[in-house]
Amino acid sequence: MKKLSALILVICMLFTLAACGQTAAPAAAGEPVEEEASAPETETGAEPETETEPVEIIVFAAASMAETLTEVANMYMAANPNITVILNFDSSGTLKTQIQEGADCDV
Repeated sequence: MKKLSALILVICMLFTLAACGQTAAPAAAGEPVEEEASAPETETGAEPETETEPVEIIVFAAASMAETLTEVANMYMAANPNITVILNFDSSGTLKTQIQEGADCDV
């Protein structure tokens, strides 16, 4: 039951990160909305792939979540090849100290 709860918590955290992505700004009231021109199609009829820049997500987590979070991170990276999840597992007190001393951490 604890592993299921931890997995659900991690998935919620990942969805929260995904929701923080960039979105198009809505047009102000009364302004006309311009439609964007579609990208030119290639000879095969498929749209060209756009490469996105690589992103690193640094996750600090309790050592007890190592197995579950590693599995979730690997699944997430497989689904999103441009994203690298860097995991740091330790005791909560040690992680707190690292963050207070300026360690980079996203989650």
